[in-house]
This record gives sequence, C-alpha cells and structure tokens, in this order.
Amino acid sequence: MGLLRKMKNAKEGRVRDNVVPTAEARRVEELFKALGRMSWESFVQHRLPEDLKGSLGGVEGPGGGV
Repeated sequence: MGLLRKMKNAKEGRVRDNVVPTAEARRVEELFKALGRMSWESFVQHRLPEDLKGSLGGVEGPGGGV
C-alpha cells in the first residue's frame, strides 16, 4: 500500500522529489492493465479499505470528521 500511496501523491503533485520507484510503479500499472478491470487510481480511490485511505492523505478514515 505504501507504493500506491507514493504513486497517488506523485500523480497529484504532492511530492518534492521523484520518490516513486519508476520500475515498481510501472509494474503496478502493468498489473492493473493486465487485469483489465480498473486502473490503480480507481483502486486507490474506490476499493481501498477506509482505514487505509486515511493514510493516503486528504481522506478521513473511520472515526474522523465531524
């Protein structure tokens, strides 16, 4: 999940340096493309458990909010 978090932050421009391992990120993208069901971005947005989304930043986990 750490790699997906780094990829998401990089895509959103929230990284100072290129901290995403390019070869690993390519493998993740290729895996999701081979599966053909959804992109890694869609997986992060819609399929990660709520408690993990909170660690991605900008998304509240369980018990957060008002």
